[in-house]
Amino acid sequence: MSNPVVVIGGGISGLSAAFYLHKLGHTFLKHQKIILLEGSERMGGWMHSKRMDDGVIHELGPRSIRFAGDSGTNTLLLVESLGLSKEVIAVSKREPAAKKRLLYLNDQFVQLPNGFLDLFKKKPPFKQRFYKYLLDEQKKPKLELKDDDDISVYDFIEKRFDKDIADFIIDPLCRGITAGDAKKLSMKSAFPQLFKLEREHGSLIKGLLRPTIRKRTEQEIHDLLSSRLLREAKAQKWSMWSLRNGIQTLPEKLADYLHNLEDHRVEIYKDSKVTQIDFDGDIANITIKTPDETVELQSSHVFSAIPANSLSKCLNSDRFSKFRDRLNSIEHINVAVVNLEFLGKNRLKDRGFGFLTPSSSKSPLLGVTFDSSSFPQQDAGKDITRVTCMIGGTSFSLSNGSAENQEKHLKLLKTAIEWIKKCLAFEDEPIRYNVAINEYNVGHSRTLNAIDDEIKAKRCNMSLIGASYRGISVNECIHNSRQAVVNFFNSNNK
Repeated sequence: MSNPVVVIGGGISGLSAAFYLHKLGHTFLKHQKIILLEGSERMGGWMHSKRMDDGVIHELGPRSIRFAGDSGTNTLLLVESLGLSKEVIAVSKREPAAKKRLLYLNDQFVQLPNGFLDLFKKKPPFKQRFYKYLLDEQKKPKLELKDDDDISVYDFIEKRFDKDIADFIIDPLCRGITAGDAKKLSMKSAFPQLFKLEREHGSLIKGLLRPTIRKRTEQEIHDLLSSRLLREAKAQKWSMWSLRNGIQTLPEKLADYLHNLEDHRVEIYKDSKVTQIDFDGDIANITIKTPDETVELQSSHVFSAIPANSLSKCLNSDRFSKFRDRLNSIEHINVAVVNLEFLGKNRLKDRGFGFLTPSSSKSPLLGVTFDSSSFPQQDAGKDITRVTCMIGGTSFSLSNGSAENQEKHLKLLKTAIEWIKKCLAFEDEPIRYNVAINEYNVGHSRTLNAIDDEIKAKRCNMSLIGASYRGISVNECIHNSRQAVVNFFNSNNK
């Protein structure tokens, strides 16, 4: 039997890769095992739901998934194939949680434009009616960029639109989504589809207004036509969705599905930390440390879904020094998530999804989500209001010491409570809370291209997937894992 294909990392990217390797690889991987290695005791990575004893859900990672584009469609097809359709709780585009997006600026809330009528209103902090920004963008020439050139998200939007749009929409949006600095984030890497539209049509708005026609495979057409969940999402105009028992249900169900396959071709090992990877011709030699022993494993191909800085530590051979430098150059960003629970049923009803803060505000908050407003089902019928504060960003750092981290958690909790009281005029203390610290990686397109070149130059049978590289949203992680598997099969079928 051939050496197995190995997936390193049991987060949503690694689990998705294992799923698609099995689903799409019946011919190519007919006699090969697929082995998934997770270094911790828990599957799911940054998709982490804290399920309280009374049924209330606190999300320590992402709390919603958008229904948009091919990647959003792909995720719903995955959810349906896993039998999770009845667990989906959705927010329609008509609901306040989808329509109202707030900016906290100068100690007050500003509602960002949403809907046709808002295009013709002049609202601070914008100096003109919104439709004028959209018209002016279409009159501007295509940005002068060479094929290998990149541009920051901030500069791209400022040049295409105006400084107002960059400062008060894109800057807080980047802080809220990636915790990154819009002036440093790569447009090619963070928003590749939008970048591509501008390059192809000379205008972002013109590109968005033109229908995109993509040739679909017969299987894709069949899936789209036969999916009841997709029809429901389109008919009800979903904006975003979650799962009744928390987002973590998705990776848990994926892991269960893979574990219970009748052909037993997928094997999952927890507490199995990869400490070294080396390549000898077509073989990857992997060293794995478990609580009981150190194991050596040979693989025909590796899918790495662990963070870039973690992968760099595994490539400890001298010949990978340049590769390690490339991986370590990908920026690491720490974000604290503080869940707060207050007495009183949905005190923020109709207030919207939450609010973001621009860099100019100097607030430690990146943003706040009104969880009870978006997904009241996860209040479990209790007389409560849930909010989540995101704190941190590019200048935020943490010590690894447990005692110092405990002290840091208390400080983060205090900061979150102070700002919630200030912004939302809450006078009472929360009755329950959770604090978690997550690390995000934000790649730059030139760095990612250089990493791809290193993989080819060193003849490494390896595919890089996960949030470190080309997109950090749940949809992007799943879709990119699927595409990496397709590329793997295509390259081996030539």
